[in-house]
Amino acid sequence: FSVGLLPQYTGSTVQFSGLTFTGGRAIGAGGAIRSSNASLVVSDCVFTDNQAGNFGGAISLNRFDLTVTNCVFRNNASAIDDGGAIGAVGGRVSISGSTFEGNATGPTNRKGGAVFVGGGELAIDRSRFTNNSAPNGGAVFGGGVVRISSSVLTGNAATGPGGGISVDAGATLT
Repeated sequence: FSVGLLPQYTGSTVQFSGLTFTGGRAIGAGGAIRSSNASLVVSDCVFTDNQAGNFGGAISLNRFDLTVTNCVFRNNASAIDDGGAIGAVGGRVSISGSTFEGNATGPTNRKGGAVFVGGGELAIDRSRFTNNSAPNGGAVFGGGVVRISSSVLTGNAATGPGGGISVDAGATLT
């Protein structure tokens, strides 16, 4: 199923645990989940075959925080924009113990086959990225502070810079 979040109180936190999101479709952003005014905590979830018309094939987030723990993202796509599985602008995105496989962005100058974070902070720990693709940053694209530890990136592809990881000019990668 697909969820569009418009919580009553801006700045609230919404949690999802133990759910499967399959075949969600959005003309705009967030094929499974879209949040423009709440932080998200997602744990032990599976996202498969979700598609957004533009941004964040499975999850789209704007200016709030996202925490992803022990999730699987497989074959999600952003048709014409960034973030094949996750697309976020601003805020903090923290990913741990998760798997990203076969996610993709649109074919022209798009970024982050699995994960796109424009500005803000991105922290990835103990996660696996396999066979994701995008023109720029086949697996991961970061536009602010990017920290990746104890993770495996294999078989990811980009037609431009960064088959595995790409960062914006001025971004910090550790």
